[in-house]
Amino acid sequence: MYGHVEGLARRMKRGADSVDGVEAVLYRVPETLPDDVLAKMWAPHKDDSIPVIGSPLELTGADGFLFGFPTRYGCMAAQMKAFFDSTGQLWKEQKLAGKPAGFFVSTGTQGGGQETTAWTAITQLAHHGMLFVPIGYTFGAGMFKMDSARGGSPYGSGVFAGDGSREPSETELALAEHQGQYMAATVKKLARATRRRDSGLGFKFPAIGFEVLDFFLSCWVILVRFSWFDQTSSLPIMQHTLCKLFLSPKISNSPQYLSKTSIVLQLESESSIE
Repeated sequence: MYGHVEGLARRMKRGADSVDGVEAVLYRVPETLPDDVLAKMWAPHKDDSIPVIGSPLELTGADGFLFGFPTRYGCMAAQMKAFFDSTGQLWKEQKLAGKPAGFFVSTGTQGGGQETTAWTAITQLAHHGMLFVPIGYTFGAGMFKMDSARGGSPYGSGVFAGDGSREPSETELALAEHQGQYMAATVKKLARATRRRDSGLGFKFPAIGFEVLDFFLSCWVILVRFSWFDQTSSLPIMQHTLCKLFLSPKISNSPQYLSKTSIVLQLESESSIE
């Protein structure tokens, strides 16, 4: 509700954009609370420049995801859970199986679920057959700093929102940027390998592409685009490539930490070979 997850999402976008050929765009998932309730919670106005994702079916064209949300008793916010609940048809057909995904969270206190919020969300990925991609300790020394309060864990980046007045620290934002970069690079590798396999060209397939998007009112999404061409290879080159990296869920937490923002990072691709 206070914009903490959105802040992390924007820095993740910067990290994803830093990967060569990648472009990120933010989206949100639908808000489930009525306007009068949000007004009583003093929820800030949502940024109209961030579109709401139209349908869960839009996820099928993506190669990877990053979901971000506030916690509620150690689990994802209701807005994000409602979005996952709407993916029943995708689950039935296993349309998202094999796609990588990660999480980032916001909690009200240091013991409020920086790990469990991401950990309990893994069940959503498991049922879809998706691959959970944690950041581990790839952030390096920043993961071991003890001189100040810091959100985040090996499961993913995070922020302490407190009563809403605490702003994300630079360390928390830097970790989010690192996760965006790390995830974009990981998705790129997996997408490249998949296309090489599907093309029957083994590991010498020459070109690929990606792009990223966003989500709804309560959640955010990040879109990433990547294009790569091997000008030296004599093998067929993918002449047209496009992928979308979505980060869904934005924010929706309350003064009581009701706010549950989610973000999804999705990579979608379209390609044609001559």
